[in-house]
Amino acid sequence: MIITNFHVANSVLPLTVRARVYEGDRLVEKEFKNVKVYRVHKKYDLALLKIESKYRFREIHRPKGKTIATGAKCDVIGNPDSGKGEVLRNSITEGLISSNQRKIEGLDYLQISAAINPGNSGGAVVDGDGALVGVVTFKLTDKEGIGFAIPFAKIEKKDFVDLREKVGNKKLGLAYVNKGRALFARASIIADPKLRRLMYYSAWYFFQQALVELPSSPLPYYHMGELYYSLHERDIAKAYFSKALELDPSGTNSLLMLGNILAAEGKRGEAQKLWLKGAFIDGPSQENCAEKAAAAAIKREQWVTAACLARLAALRDSQHILTQYKRIFADAVIHVSRKSVDFIKRKSNPSEFSLDEVKKLARDEKKFMEEERQIAEREKGAALANKAFEARLRKSLAGKDQMPDEWVAKKMPGKVVNLIPTYGGAVIALAIKDLKKIVLLHTISEVKMKYLNVATSNYLMGAGAQYLYVYHPSLKIIEKFDIPTGKRISAKRLKNNVVITVMVMGLRNPRTAFISYYESPASYLNRKYALLDMGTGRIRPLVCRDKESTAERLNEFLHKDSHDELHASADHNLQHLVMWVTTTFSNGYEYVTLDLPHALFVNTCQHKTFGPMQISSDGEFVFSADGNLIQKQKLVKQLQDSWLYCVHDGSFFVQWDKKDIFVRESYSFSQIRKFATPFQREDNHLYARDGIFRYPENRVVASALTNRISILDLKTNTVYTRPLLPPAIAGRLKAGGNSTILLAGTQWTYDLMLPKGFTAKLEDAPEGVTLNGSVLTWNVPAGEPKDVKEILVCIKNAKGEESYRVIRVSVK
Repeated sequence: MIITNFHVANSVLPLTVRARVYEGDRLVEKEFKNVKVYRVHKKYDLALLKIESKYRFREIHRPKGKTIATGAKCDVIGNPDSGKGEVLRNSITEGLISSNQRKIEGLDYLQISAAINPGNSGGAVVDGDGALVGVVTFKLTDKEGIGFAIPFAKIEKKDFVDLREKVGNKKLGLAYVNKGRALFARASIIADPKLRRLMYYSAWYFFQQALVELPSSPLPYYHMGELYYSLHERDIAKAYFSKALELDPSGTNSLLMLGNILAAEGKRGEAQKLWLKGAFIDGPSQENCAEKAAAAAIKREQWVTAACLARLAALRDSQHILTQYKRIFADAVIHVSRKSVDFIKRKSNPSEFSLDEVKKLARDEKKFMEEERQIAEREKGAALANKAFEARLRKSLAGKDQMPDEWVAKKMPGKVVNLIPTYGGAVIALAIKDLKKIVLLHTISEVKMKYLNVATSNYLMGAGAQYLYVYHPSLKIIEKFDIPTGKRISAKRLKNNVVITVMVMGLRNPRTAFISYYESPASYLNRKYALLDMGTGRIRPLVCRDKESTAERLNEFLHKDSHDELHASADHNLQHLVMWVTTTFSNGYEYVTLDLPHALFVNTCQHKTFGPMQISSDGEFVFSADGNLIQKQKLVKQLQDSWLYCVHDGSFFVQWDKKDIFVRESYSFSQIRKFATPFQREDNHLYARDGIFRYPENRVVASALTNRISILDLKTNTVYTRPLLPPAIAGRLKAGGNSTILLAGTQWTYDLMLPKGFTAKLEDAPEGVTLNGSVLTWNVPAGEPKDVKEILVCIKNAKGEESYRVIRVSVK
């Protein structure tokens, strides 16, 4: 055993001890490595070191008396620092016992006059006979000849305990830390090297004393590491920072400094892990850790991590580095999947971020990117297929319309429970469930019917481009039919075990459907919303940008009762959607904008309008069965006692009152055409036997492109069809007019449908747009980029009053 000061032996580094031992009969000096502290004194700054060795050590000689007298001579043996960076080993200084019982902090000490210098700590104080009377501990820093030693007479082996059992003086330990910090701060601004070295040593001494009193606290270990870091002793600093982190894994200061050392060693991955951990822990170095982690993430092209950290900093309002974080975020998001970006942007509070969540998002990013690549490929394929479909449809519509300008009736073979437009509005699909059939009613050259046999009598229909999809809840399969031939192409099973209650597609969207579904009967009122890939049967849950769950928002508004029946209508490209319910207590409808590639609700709006609705081809207008015309989510016209329906592929709508049907222009409400209804319309409000308040289902399909309107008579199960528009307008539309969805490299025309006495003037438009009377024309350049263009027109009425109309066109 070797006895010394605890503050000398209390090191995070392996201890090396040099001692004179017997090798045979000779005294020789040997070096012993990896020496460990065996026991520490309960009260005094003392430690016992245990050395496993084959050599025999010289034993300590105790004095003859129990105490040494005041005034007795003594010698101090130690290894003081010369002040020039050298250690004066085995130095002996002479002095007197100034007091043999000096009380300090409640403990007895020997006060000695022998010179004590840095390096003497833990050294022996011997009497004239060479017997050990004390162990040097400390001196007064501003006085010479006043040192203190622990009296050996007070030391007993039973007072030494395991390090974990030592209870220090916390107040004294914190005082030592504060003194050390003050000296360390002064040392950093002192120019004189000799004085600076003394200051550093003094700070080191107080930190060592703090370690004696606070052996389980990370504080003195951190400051000791900081001191060695300043002295460029990185290996020693690393050991102290590691110990501090072991004692407090959430110490942001230690995480930062240890990361700095690892980064300097070229271990940037390990360093980044520490900084990243510190970025999510409240502490003094949290922001610095976040900054370091973000910079490292950018350098290592870990874009999701960098984007998360930048967003986190922005939410914390880290003004002094906010500009840098904005740059980091901008650099990162261009490499990140849209799904991850929207997930990050939805965070509105720093507490919503967690390290585990960021790690998981980073792990999932590769999967997200691959999903988006596949979706982009499918969207590209769908766009090419749709372009070919458009060309075939327009070709089939070329030539003179042979249909007489009157109603043509077709009696259905059974009760029609639903009808939807398909094939660009040229074909209507009618569900006759009791026969397990679907009727395809072709309305172009002549009104004729084709029958499709389906798997069950309970199904939902959706149509996009030239395809009709039929979902069977009982079988969990989707049948796919080719409309021109009527052939069944495939039947795919859903990949999720769910029950779909609503399925809608856009007329120009051949691959994706919006669906509402539930996973079990108990969750019916908690219906969910998703996009269904009709090619793969895969369901992608929709997410609101402002909420984690779409259902959380929509169910608050739409679903109140188990009798609720949800309905939906989409624009041509499934970019806009309206949803409503038929119920005793309906709140109205929800208008949403969809981001299909990323399965997002990017905009939502609610309105107190009731009943079945249809949405215009571009999503700008909503038409309701209670006579409301809504433009850009604002009520612009209310027509009493009328049902309103959309006219596909044109800026028109159908107004159906009790006696007549009107075709009107959506912007000006001007009448384009009027004809009598083929049968007596029922009252607006219908009541079912169960007492639920209901409106009539969709009854009208109208298309400007095909120049057809079809109306279903529910009483007789008869469909009436006729031409919709005057021949002059219909001709322009067949050539591509009045559509707000344009293809680059084609000619576009748009009739403003001005009432008599109105004039128009072009105020602002893309280059090449002209206005001739009431008709806008634009030869869309072949290289025109995909974008939404706005055309501003000033319209003057017969009284000279001016108003403005904005026509938005989407170039594809």
